[in-house]
Amino acid sequence: MYIMSQDRKIICNCNKINVVKNFGGGKSQKYIIQGSTDLEGIIPLGFFGEEKIAIAELQNIFDALADGERVYTVKTYN
Repeated sequence: MYIMSQDRKIICNCNKINVVKNFGGGKSQKYIIQGSTDLEGIIPLGFFGEEKIAIAELQNIFDALADGERVYTVKTYN
C-alpha cells in the first residue's frame, strides 16, 4: 500500500507502520506514525498530539489495507 504523509510531501510503500512517542516534539507532535521501507529506512508519516488519535489513525490505515485499498493519505486532526 502506498501512503502519503500528512504534509503531502512523501509517498512511500511501507512494509511496517507504527506509532512512537516523539520526545522532541511540541504539544501537537507528541506522537508519530512512522513507516519503514527497505531502501529509505524510517519515514515520518504524521504527527499527533495524543497517542489515542495516532492509534486511531493507524487503525484507519489498517482498515484501508484490509479493504484492499492501494493508497492512503494520513489525515490531519486538530
